[in-house]
Amino acid sequence: MTTGQPDPEALATALERLNAASRELETALLRSDFEAIERATRAMEVAASTLEPWLHGHGPLDVSSAAADTQGMQEAYRRVEGLVRELRERQERNAFLVLAALKLRQQWRNLLAAMTPATYGPTGEPEMRPGRRVISRRA
Repeated sequence: MTTGQPDPEALATALERLNAASRELETALLRSDFEAIERATRAMEVAASTLEPWLHGHGPLDVSSAAADTQGMQEAYRRVEGLVRELRERQERNAFLVLAALKLRQQWRNLLAAMTPATYGPTGEPEMRPGRRVISRRA
């Protein structure tokens, strides 16, 4: 392109691959399928590596109407914008699922270890509550 902007169609294709891998990851997280999580993570890494030229070679992508000098370019840039928005939302959901799984795992570990459940202090770190050590009079 003469404006120095990357080809929006190639960028959209790369983003679609990344979105597809992100959808696979979301499904795998919901099913707790660790092999599928690994596969989806590898697919996301491969898809993300195809975005490297846009991240390091071109600077920020200008999706303004000034950069999109033709109707076809405007549509392509809108498509890229939509894909980026979808990817960001899906990644936020995936991050929430991972954090929820970690908290659940920690609660199960505490339960199985016969410990009192952890609470989260003002710094966000787990803090153990002192347990009540009630001993039966019959013991």
